[in-house]
Amino acid sequence: MVERADDLYGELGGVTAILANWIAGCGAIIGTVLLQFAAQALLMRLAARHRASLLRVGLRRPRFVLPILFVVFVLILGHLLQMGVWALAYAALGELDGLANLFYFSVASYTSVGAAHLELSTQHRILGALEAGVGTLMFGWSTALLVALLMRTGEGEGP
Repeated sequence: MVERADDLYGELGGVTAILANWIAGCGAIIGTVLLQFAAQALLMRLAARHRASLLRVGLRRPRFVLPILFVVFVLILGHLLQMGVWALAYAALGELDGLANLFYFSVASYTSVGAAHLELSTQHRILGALEAGVGTLMFGWSTALLVALLMRTGEGEGP
């Protein structure tokens, strides 16, 4: 059983580790939200610019698949970049060894899958859980955006 916070957070000391987690976590959250917003702004701008042609094509036509695939790939690229932000935060804290491990751990945390063979040190493990929560929120945001774009371009289509 841990008797003091300093024992739990080891070398860094309790207050310093908590502060480092807050700084890294807030920085990663800000980076994640900015990237998500950038993807949304790009897609909304493109949807507004090409709305008339998308309405002419119609949601049920095979040609509509390409714009939807483009949207999905932009969203996935945005999520991968967001995972990279978290990997950089872990690297800045001296966690894990190598870029591949950093990125894999971030992908596993962001998607809530978990990386059983990789784990953060005791003083920073809260960040993995925080990333899982943020990842869930960002996937929900992307889903809402995709639905909004489909509804916007599908206006006027009957059942």
